[in-house]
Amino acid sequence: MEIVTLNTAGELNRDHIEKLFNDDYLALRISDFLPDPAVRAFKKFIQTQHMEDYKYVGVENGEKKEVYLGVKRVGRSFNTTYDQSNTKARDEYFELARKNTTFFREKVPHLNPVDHLRLLFDELWPQRVGLACYEGNKTFAGVPRITFAEDSPSMEKPHYDALPAKFKTLLKQFSVNVYLEIPDTGGELEIWPERPLSADEVYQVDMKSDLRQKLGKSVLLKPLKGEAILFNTRRAHAIRSFPDGCRIGMQSFIGLEQNGELIFWS
Repeated sequence: MEIVTLNTAGELNRDHIEKLFNDDYLALRISDFLPDPAVRAFKKFIQTQHMEDYKYVGVENGEKKEVYLGVKRVGRSFNTTYDQSNTKARDEYFELARKNTTFFREKVPHLNPVDHLRLLFDELWPQRVGLACYEGNKTFAGVPRITFAEDSPSMEKPHYDALPAKFKTLLKQFSVNVYLEIPDTGGELEIWPERPLSADEVYQVDMKSDLRQKLGKSVLLKPLKGEAILFNTRRAHAIRSFPDGCRIGMQSFIGLEQNGELIFWS
């Protein structure tokens, strides 16, 4: 299973996307996806914004539970809407989705790197590519994620990401992370080269189980500033801890629908 590295976004083609979606690639890396001036501008802006804990939604003892894995976010993430009885959280997410999109475009004089990738996919992929839409509302894609050294040990717990089927039944789910700051030591992306799980299987994995012991050998990828890395989030993955500094990126999920269309959301 390959890890393929492209030097620039201009090298990306349809064959790369198809091989990623066919799980021929463990990861697809685009080294100079975001130029240095844009990296500095997005990083500076994100560091001035209000941050909240990003809670991972997993399963413990057969019940869904929010777990903090050491990551903070700027803005809301779609998993805050998973409890459909909480209409306030759902309404707040969609209200902020549009505001966040406009806010970034107004405050940072560079194209959001997730928007850039979405445009590239739209130009290369034969089916429709766009923002995910739920209950007539468009999502936001490109949520900033920040981890500080003191919180980084929590990120070492392997986990999976899958959109619950009550929202959409996806064939596959991927993530793109565009990196703005990486610590000198540690902070690697860790992926286990196992069979990707189905969405149902993801929600049968107990977060209290010792996945690291069960999964065996992993593959480590040390991100670079300005790099984009794409991988299948239904494979177990984690982030290695680091002694100092911080880790900053902008992230979106990419869903492959039954009809071949692609959706982006954060």
